[in-house]
Amino acid sequence: MAGGVAVASGEIRHGDRVFSGNSGPAQREQPINKELIAHFKSKGDSVSWGIAASIENYEEDTKRPVLSGACIASLYDQETERELAEEVENRIERVLSDDAALLKIRRYLKTFHADEREWDVRTCAAAARGGNLECLKYLHEHGCAWDKSACEAAAQGDHLECLKYLHANGCTCDESACLAAAEGGHLECLKYLHEHGYPWSEWVSLAAAEGGHLECLKYLHEHGCVWNKKTCRAAARGGDLECLKYLHEHGCAWDESACEAAARCGHLECLKYLHEHGCPCDESACEAAASCGDLEFLKDLHEHGCPWDESACEAAALGGHLECLKYLHEHGCVWNKKTCRAAARGGDLECLKYLHEHGCAWDKSACSAAAGRGHLECLKYLHEHGYPWSEWVSLAAAEGGHLECLKYLHEHGCVWNKKTCRAAARGGDLECLKYLHEHGCPCDESACEAAASCGDLEFLKDLHEHGCPWDESACEAAALGGHLECLKYLHEHGCVWNKKTCRAAARGGDLECLKYLHEHGCPCDESACEAAASCGDLECLKYLREHGCPCDESACEAAALGGHLEFLKDLHEHGCAWDKSACSAAARGGHSECLKYLHTHGCPGNKRASEAAAGGDVMECLSLKYLHRSLKRKIYR
Repeated sequence: MAGGVAVASGEIRHGDRVFSGNSGPAQREQPINKELIAHFKSKGDSVSWGIAASIENYEEDTKRPVLSGACIASLYDQETERELAEEVENRIERVLSDDAALLKIRRYLKTFHADEREWDVRTCAAAARGGNLECLKYLHEHGCAWDKSACEAAAQGDHLECLKYLHANGCTCDESACLAAAEGGHLECLKYLHEHGYPWSEWVSLAAAEGGHLECLKYLHEHGCVWNKKTCRAAARGGDLECLKYLHEHGCAWDESACEAAARCGHLECLKYLHEHGCPCDESACEAAASCGDLEFLKDLHEHGCPWDESACEAAALGGHLECLKYLHEHGCVWNKKTCRAAARGGDLECLKYLHEHGCAWDKSACSAAAGRGHLECLKYLHEHGYPWSEWVSLAAAEGGHLECLKYLHEHGCVWNKKTCRAAARGGDLECLKYLHEHGCPCDESACEAAASCGDLEFLKDLHEHGCPWDESACEAAALGGHLECLKYLHEHGCVWNKKTCRAAARGGDLECLKYLHEHGCPCDESACEAAASCGDLECLKYLREHGCPCDESACEAAALGGHLEFLKDLHEHGCAWDKSACSAAARGGHSECLKYLHTHGCPGNKRASEAAAGGDVMECLSLKYLHRSLKRKIYR
């Protein structure tokens, strides 16, 4: 029919223009504009088929991608086809802009869920959380269930349009949506929710106060949302003075829990405001003032009857605030052994002297505290004034890597044992470990492990020659660190190794160590391939595979999680098995190229993958990327 659209057997017509072919335009092998062509073919109407054919013709002539609708519309240059040319241009421009996201979403989600049984409420929530309105629409239109978590997610992400769509299409929610909006300080979402009847409670006011969202707090109060003492406590805990002022000035009740919250969280300005405006305080207020060294505030608190206890003295001593410590003691605040320990841990010699001179009780924990933090002068003072010590003091110095303290302790008769050596090894300080060994401290296997881990061959030799034991952990440490000479020495002198040694070499990415282990018969299992894949070392992975190391699904999962596409390809091309955990790992890591490769090569998908697709940014049109690189940030921020 003239001027209309007609479809006849073997041809497609629009007006006088005819597109031949029994099934529309011929499919060319891997066209540049594959996604665009497929999109128009999927529409089913003759104009769309005609556009697809024109795109293929354009591509054949130019070998270029279609960048605008005008590229194709220019092919319709006859006088009688100007109207059609305009329609073609508009349709293509729409796909290249607004429809592109929907196109990608549909193609991705459909291929992962032919029967849609994997979709659930979390998929819609992911789309809402990511602010992906087109995806949310598609999911809803195709029967994906949703619940209150979708509204909550949209409010949490400040995605007002998603929230509007959810409400308009009957998605209901409880106060969790308002709570999410208030927590994030999303005022427009909060307004929309309230105006459309969504419930709230005192917990919403509390969330706004703790988050420091004053405008939300004002809106809530002005529109009748209740608050209580917990709201002031929340503001104090959050440290937002303006919210705290607003609450007080508008009659919100408070109690000592507000002062406690401000004190525990270190918000001194909030604490001062509370105190100045009559909020009752407990011991935590004086502790906070002493901890910050604010003597005037401490005095003011005490003069107004605020209680204190030994925690105030401990806080002053730890912070090195001598004047506060003096004031507390002179005005009857109690102290105990913990006060001396705090001064030693803080390293303030003057506070330590004051405590000792004024009879503060002490025990051996004071020396351990000083040694563990490397405060040599405090340690000397304590020892010179009769404070006890034990092997635990040497252990604290060794583990902290404080060589000078360790030397002082040894020179003054403080005992040590194997635990001291182990502590130095655990702390990773080779100098302390060497000192212990050179001065006769008994060592265990941890010493050789530490030497091997650092690649110190001479020290390793010395330890071995002096009878220090070793075990497979030394080989594992050398392999992980890539210290081939240490590994050779260990093996040549009878140190055992096992499958973990190969795994360590693969994880460390040292091919030479891996070769040495294989050539000398070290056993290997699937964990080595998994380690190489997770760390992105293709050379190690190839070597393992070429030399018969077994590989299982965990390797593909590790490669996908790390975003190592080349490894994933190599594993798959050489027959390594995979399962849905690989798709889940790629989605979790936000690696779109890996996810695409897995899908196109038949790896089964799962809910995690669909959630990733739903929540991600898929606006890279016509690029054959199913997810954008910012996927993880967009979904799980």
